[in-house]
Amino acid sequence: MKNFKSLLTLTVFLILGHVLYGQIDCSQAIKIDCEYVVKTTEQLTSKISYFNNEAYHTNELLEIEGKGQILELFAQNIYTSSLDILIFEETCAESNLIRALRYSNNIDNSYLFKFANGKKYFLSVGKSVFAPYEYTNSVTIKCRELNELTNHPCYPSISELNCDKTNIIEFSNARFIDLSNENETPYGYKSVFTKIKGNGNVHSIVSNVTGRYSVYKGTCDGLIALSQTNVPKLNFLSEDSVDYYIKFDIIQPVYGNNIDFTVTCQEQSVNDLCEGAIELNCDTNFIFSTSGITLDSSEVSKGFITKPTQWFNFKGNDKTIELQFFASETYYYLFDKDCSINEPILVVGDRPHNGLKFYAEPNKEYRVAVSTEEVSGNASTKCYDKSENDQCKDAIEFPCDTSFIINFSSATYDATEEEKNIISRPTVWYKFTGKDKFIEVKLESEEAFYYLFEGAECGNLKLVRSIQEYYSNGLKFLAEKDITYFVAVSSER
Repeated sequence: MKNFKSLLTLTVFLILGHVLYGQIDCSQAIKIDCEYVVKTTEQLTSKISYFNNEAYHTNELLEIEGKGQILELFAQNIYTSSLDILIFEETCAESNLIRALRYSNNIDNSYLFKFANGKKYFLSVGKSVFAPYEYTNSVTIKCRELNELTNHPCYPSISELNCDKTNIIEFSNARFIDLSNENETPYGYKSVFTKIKGNGNVHSIVSNVTGRYSVYKGTCDGLIALSQTNVPKLNFLSEDSVDYYIKFDIIQPVYGNNIDFTVTCQEQSVNDLCEGAIELNCDTNFIFSTSGITLDSSEVSKGFITKPTQWFNFKGNDKTIELQFFASETYYYLFDKDCSINEPILVVGDRPHNGLKFYAEPNKEYRVAVSTEEVSGNASTKCYDKSENDQCKDAIEFPCDTSFIINFSSATYDATEEEKNIISRPTVWYKFTGKDKFIEVKLESEEAFYYLFEGAECGNLKLVRSIQEYYSNGLKFLAEKDITYFVAVSSER
């Protein structure tokens, strides 16, 4: 997954465990109501350090009585400004610091804060250490109404998205933060709210810039969060005639004041839900598509990553079944047939992997959920005869001083191997009894990983050594007399 933090010039922290130095004195705060101007100076002022020892500064400390009001903080200098903003709740004690924001004005024209009714706040505003030495600024604070905020869903002229077209959406550089929501902090470079009318179909939304989608419904001033995802395409199933609000947080530099959203609306795919799983057979090639595919609440409760997820069904055939989507960042979830079960038998997602492999017991049925952000691509199924030493309980006695071929095509990876700290790759097992001799195990594969265990029973093994690196020289060790050893070997070959 991409690390978006490196992309951000806006630094935002929701303070939990922090340490402040140079305690702010609340008694020095100036009480304000609806309008005030803070002047920053050339010199940096009192330093305040939090958990990573980064300094924040203050030019003015303001006291604000929360009445459900919205205050806009607007810096006049739109090119060179850089401000530090600290917000305390009730007192200026370090445990009451609820926001620490670094505001770069060439990205954000203003901040808008909604103050919770019945609470007291202390707002510290100062010149940032990142501002030029000669920098001074005037920071205006004033009251605003919801219907004045172009970046809020209650804005009367909020942009509406239409199906089957590319919508060009204008946005402002303002930030809106509801202080009654402890988890709400700015994300990315800029944010835009749009609205779309539900029609009972799956809405697919793709932007021409990278960002995070959040979907809400409800009234504009009482939104109910439905989902959130960073994938390139947002898919969600709408109810007919219901208004939905889409918040898009842009996480790449954008020049200009508009972006594109291409919207398509289509019927929900039959295998979007577990109950509609499509049956797959052995040795099949097919084209997958995420059109009409969503991620619903039942899938979220199963712990799926936030990507469109589709379902397939397999009948047990006493073989090793392989399912592979030729797509990046693809996750596979293996379940028993019962759709009400939340705990998967196996999850394959963290790379490297070559798709899902599992042994399909005769007379059983399996459900497989596949999550991917690719719009479409190739996929295949293959079936192999079951590996005779696929699991620890079937470990084969190691033949010394000999060469032999290991066929990983029928090897799988299961939960018992995960419990033994084996990385998610096809794995086969061997065992032997020590004779006070050195043992060397080496595959002619740069991808081979090795795991050495001691113990007489598979359920009570002790991992004594593992080699999880490419191009290794294999596993070498002294096998003590009469000690039972198990060796697990895994490879993507």
